[in-house]
Amino acid sequence: MWHFIRLFLCCLSLWGLSLSSQAATILVNSLADNLTTNSLCTLREAIDNANANAAVHADCIAGSGATDTIQIDSGVLGAGPYIISLGSELPAITSSVILKQSTSGASAGNFIIRGGTGFRIIRVNSGTVQFFDLSMVNGNTVEGGALYIDAAAN
Repeated sequence: MWHFIRLFLCCLSLWGLSLSSQAATILVNSLADNLTTNSLCTLREAIDNANANAAVHADCIAGSGATDTIQIDSGVLGAGPYIISLGSELPAITSSVILKQSTSGASAGNFIIRGGTGFRIIRVNSGTVQFFDLSMVNGNTVEGGALYIDAAAN
């Protein structure tokens, strides 16, 4: 009987470990550039949650220890283009993420992150980052323009 209980507890703990390492899909459902608690997940909040592997901002789901996907939720936002105009540089990415637009519907390929002349759009400090179906425009031309990738990043 004890062997059965030990086997059951072992399997239960392994199942729990496998659940904790599943990647999160963090849906961005706001084109605003803020950290306001308002039930809307912004790109800035999604990056913070993915970096922290936690729900730092309650508007977005928590990141995980695996490669998280940050995705523009076209199902909520409707037809594009989706333009996020930044007031400052986005938080540096410090974990592995995929940043993309939803590919459903006719709006695929219309995701634009617009920077300002005084700052770059995003910096990748570490991790592996993949970008799909998005454009970054108007970033600072010093140290990377729109995107700066540190040597530790992939």
